[in-house]
Amino acid sequence: MNTYVSFPSQPVQHNITRQAFFQIAGFPDVLGCVDGTHIRIKTPSEHENVFVNRKGFHSINAQIVCDADLKITNCVIKWPGSKHDSYVLRQSNLWNEFEAGTYPGRLLGDSGYPLRPWLMTPYLNPANNNEERFNSAHIKTRNVVERCIGVLKKRWACLHRGIVMEPDRAAAVAGACVVLHNMAMAWNVPLVEEDANDDGDDRDIPQGQGRIIIGAHWARAQGPMATKGPWQPNTWLLWAPPPAEREVRVCEREVSYSVGKRKQNYG
Repeated sequence: MNTYVSFPSQPVQHNITRQAFFQIAGFPDVLGCVDGTHIRIKTPSEHENVFVNRKGFHSINAQIVCDADLKITNCVIKWPGSKHDSYVLRQSNLWNEFEAGTYPGRLLGDSGYPLRPWLMTPYLNPANNNEERFNSAHIKTRNVVERCIGVLKKRWACLHRGIVMEPDRAAAVAGACVVLHNMAMAWNVPLVEEDANDDGDDRDIPQGQGRIIIGAHWARAQGPMATKGPWQPNTWLLWAPPPAEREVRVCEREVSYSVGKRKQNYG
């Protein structure tokens, strides 16, 4: 697994990844973009209610992190559909590693994720030109993960139509699709009728764009919304579903693909 799905861990990899993201819209120090996607599954035989997502169907919420070339560098496929994207990230190894300062860079996520010094989210109500430029660059850069998920589901249609299996087997199939996606990308396997989702904008970066983006984010992170003292788990969480009486993962078995490692813990 770690041969094909691994988060950048070496300085050379960090530099290459950051530079590739910077070329999109001038966002500095980006190591990945994160998003969640729901994979439809058959009605589970146990804990059926926790697999119902906000759209009303049974699913697994899979977390995907990718680089600027649509390669998946981290994924977590173990949580039922009722869990919000922010919850899935907070429970992942990647969250802990970024909180510990392991990586010299940041992730980009949508407004459903919590704002952290290493996790940039868009301004909900931009108040000035700098904040609007921040949002514009953020959207253009973060779009790569939406394109990545689109390519993944187009290449492996079972992820789009649904996997008619119990949650644990469905998670294993989805994990295999992630590995095969990266193999296909590495070997330049063409995707039939791929929609690149490219808006065609000129990628020329305005002078000082990176400094404006970082300045806007830093001022925001240090403003009234910033935490005081040790961070508390609920401080930055925008929304998460209330836990069930018993915490349910995919059939009580953790099947995660996180930072290139697969682990199974039986509860």
